[in-house]
Amino acid sequence: MKMKSSKKKDTLDEFLTRAEDLNNGIASITDNANKLKTIQKKVLAEPSQQERQKLLATQNDLIHENKIVGRKVQKQIKEEQQKLTKLGRDEALNDINIRNTQIQSISRRFLDIWTEYNNSQLEFREKTRRL
Repeated sequence: MKMKSSKKKDTLDEFLTRAEDLNNGIASITDNANKLKTIQKKVLAEPSQQERQKLLATQNDLIHENKIVGRKVQKQIKEEQQKLTKLGRDEALNDINIRNTQIQSISRRFLDIWTEYNNSQLEFREKTRRL
C-alpha cells in the first residue's frame, strides 16, 4: 500500500532549475548595470539638455527594472536558504551539499553585482553634483 505524502518532494532537478532562474536574474541585473554605466557616461558628457533628459529617462527605467529584479532574486535566495534549513535527514548528504554550495555561490554573486551597481549609482550622483 502506497502512502500519499501531503508534501511534494523537492527534487534536485527542480532546485537546479530554480538556481538557473536565479542566475538568469543576476545576469539581467549585470546587463542593466553595464548599460547604466554607459548611459551615465553619456549623461555626463551630453551638452544638450533635451538629450540628457532622454538619457535620464532611460536610466530611470533601467534602475526601476533592476530594483524589481533585485527584490525578486533576493526573495528567492532567502526562500531557498529557508528550504535548505528545513531539509531533514530525508535528503542525501550530496544533495544538501550541492544545494548549499549553489545557494552560497548565487548569494555571493548577487551581493557582488548589487554592491557594484550601488557603487556606480553613488559615483554618478557625486559626479552630477559637481556639474
